[in-house]
Amino acid sequence: MTNPYANSVADMPPISPDTAWATVTRMLPELDKCVHRGAMRKSTGKWSQDYSIYTGLCGIALMHLRLGLHCRDVRDDATGATSFFNKAYEMAKLCLEADPRSRDVSFFCGTPGYQAIACVSAKLLGNVAAASSQRRALLGWVRAACEYSEDELLFGRAGYLYALLWVRLHDEADVADFNAALRETAECLVAIGRQLAKSRYTGWPLMWHCFEEPYMGAAHGVVGILGMLLHCYSLLSSESQQLVRGTVDRLLAERSKSGNLPIILGEGSDEHVHWCHGAPGLPLLLASAADALGDEAGTLREAAVQAAEVVWERGVILKGNGLCHGIAGNGYTFLSLYRFTHDVAHLRRAAAFVELLQHGPLQEAIAQQPDPQRRVPGVPDSPCSLMEGCAGVVCFLLDVCSPHVARFPGWEI
Repeated sequence: MTNPYANSVADMPPISPDTAWATVTRMLPELDKCVHRGAMRKSTGKWSQDYSIYTGLCGIALMHLRLGLHCRDVRDDATGATSFFNKAYEMAKLCLEADPRSRDVSFFCGTPGYQAIACVSAKLLGNVAAASSQRRALLGWVRAACEYSEDELLFGRAGYLYALLWVRLHDEADVADFNAALRETAECLVAIGRQLAKSRYTGWPLMWHCFEEPYMGAAHGVVGILGMLLHCYSLLSSESQQLVRGTVDRLLAERSKSGNLPIILGEGSDEHVHWCHGAPGLPLLLASAADALGDEAGTLREAAVQAAEVVWERGVILKGNGLCHGIAGNGYTFLSLYRFTHDVAHLRRAAAFVELLQHGPLQEAIAQQPDPQRRVPGVPDSPCSLMEGCAGVVCFLLDVCSPHVARFPGWEI
């Protein structure tokens, strides 16, 4: 859909914290139903025992943790903050009890995600013993992660790196233990990427597969994996650092003329503009690359700005309002770019994406959009979830009001 604010963004007022909070509080009762039932409502009206952060209960736990931080840091509401931190902790414990040893090893779709939420929420509550116990459990997943079959952010090793990095950010104890786990997992990712590139992808220093294909984007592919490796850059060997640096350069060369990325390497399509596929993941990746590698010539910044232009022009998509492939996820592009460039024009664009969440014609078009991948047309399969539904929209609304500390859940550190 054409961006209805393409020519009027200069007049877009900032979103006030009170306005955002009022919208958030209207959304919470529907999310509370999931909490009370210990299950996720699906688009079909049925309830599912889904515990993942991606589409399940632990994603709502992460939303509560973010609500607590907002109450503490923005609203100066210590009582509210403690209440939300408690909800996050109790829900994470519920998920751990129900799914103590998941198949996947990532933050989004595995037990490490539950442990990360439990650790950080316990830390915020001052429960040192519980935080320490969950930290040790999380660090114990290194071998499983290195032996796992998937590399990408959503299910695999890169997602385990995110869990470690996020907990390390919030819990500065035992940094040496975190660094050892990060280094081992990151070097494993580099070794696998090097082997595959050498055997099948001439000109690529590193390459990885998802579903036996060379995916490019943040959720499943090179963008997401490189993003985590760049956060671990100082822990890598000099040889691995050179391979990561070279892969960033090679990825940039794969962009279309518009600045977008294909879903899979070699595809000619320049169609998809979702966080999971395409340009929306690039500004954060390139900001991380600039931090790790430097950007004296400004080429990384220029590429990030170009990617954001793709999102501004073609990111008003009809897949929904969520984070993974929706309006809120694409809106985060401009919050990432604002922190990279400090240009307030990107905040106005982020505010425009907030307005799109209430834009009548767009919301009607979303509701009528046929999508063979969905059980019910126009409705996400998990409409209350973090990555497909309203829990992720809550996080976006809170972050637009606090752009200096805004972070895309499960992706930005």
